[in-house]
Amino acid sequence: MRPGRLSFVVALAGAAACQGNPPPCFGINVGDKISITVVDTLVVPADNIDSYDSGMSDICGFGLDLSQGSVLQATVTATVDDCSLGSCAVGVAHYQPFSGWTWTLSQNIAAAAFPYLLVGEYSATNGTCSGTVNVTLRDTEGVSPFNPSIPGQPPNVILNRSFSGGGPGCPTECQGDFVVNLQRQ
Repeated sequence: MRPGRLSFVVALAGAAACQGNPPPCFGINVGDKISITVVDTLVVPADNIDSYDSGMSDICGFGLDLSQGSVLQATVTATVDDCSLGSCAVGVAHYQPFSGWTWTLSQNIAAAAFPYLLVGEYSATNGTCSGTVNVTLRDTEGVSPFNPSIPGQPPNVILNRSFSGGGPGCPTECQGDFVVNLQRQ
């Protein structure tokens, strides 16, 4: 199994579907529209960027599909239940095309682990590079995920994107973590 997908699969396999109708995690409901602004790559305290690639320098940080200042437009189209922690329903998003890339939801996810805000597995392409991308957004500070992160302090929300695929100028697999700010539309 690819390293970038392992944590995603573990998170998805760790929770069983709830009985009943749990409330949405973080108040994110089906139909909500959210702008996701990429602030920076996540830098861990030891000055290491929390991303890796398969030999292409920094391509899974900035350089593959996301760049500093990118704005992703997400619409929550479904939720998945998590009974293990918090008993809430995690959002599954549809993303509008951005920067020449299209992410198309490729599977219905059965369960997701809290404290995720949005999860999804997508077919990704920019016309020459294509593959699968797993995208998760998670809350880190326990404050409203719609509060912007403050420079020099831990981020409020982290977007993790792991990619596996191929094509010209395309890695076979890589992963990157990004500090993002969210805004309801």
